[in-house]
Amino acid sequence: MRKLADESFTDHILEPRPFDKNLKPYAWRCGRKDSNTYAFWVMFGPGCIAQYGDVGGLIIDQGYNYGLEWLVGAGESLDYVLSKSNHRKADEYVKEMFLEYLAENPIEDFELEYDGDYLDYHEYAMQCDNSEVGECVHDWSSTALWGYFALRKFAQLYKEKVDEELRQASAANLG
Repeated sequence: MRKLADESFTDHILEPRPFDKNLKPYAWRCGRKDSNTYAFWVMFGPGCIAQYGDVGGLIIDQGYNYGLEWLVGAGESLDYVLSKSNHRKADEYVKEMFLEYLAENPIEDFELEYDGDYLDYHEYAMQCDNSEVGECVHDWSSTALWGYFALRKFAQLYKEKVDEELRQASAANLG
């Protein structure tokens, strides 16, 4: 699913959009120019980050003392970020659901020799392009996973934008 998400978010750009006439807070649109396919929005408020759009929605309650920099730092930890979300982790790995999926949808490049090892299936799901497989094998819903990968892309673009603004300010001060 990570591969599918990465491919889906290719060519996304970050555009700050004023939310009200006072220009605060901002909502950011993240998507391809002139397309809403896989596009999403991110809004930030005190203690909360909301992501919504074509890929679903996710609300993160990261605490009142943190800003968007928290997301940039925490963004690589899927379980940590989603633990702060409005989604809840499944009680346990659903082996039966995955095996049922494989029985109905044979996968040529995956040899199924069930040995009870969750990590084999988890590794496969993280490399698979099918959201259903990800939901079967991962203990977060596909909606939560899409939301996480969208926020991860947002954090990457936000960091690049901040870094570029810092480079420009530094160059202006030196020049």
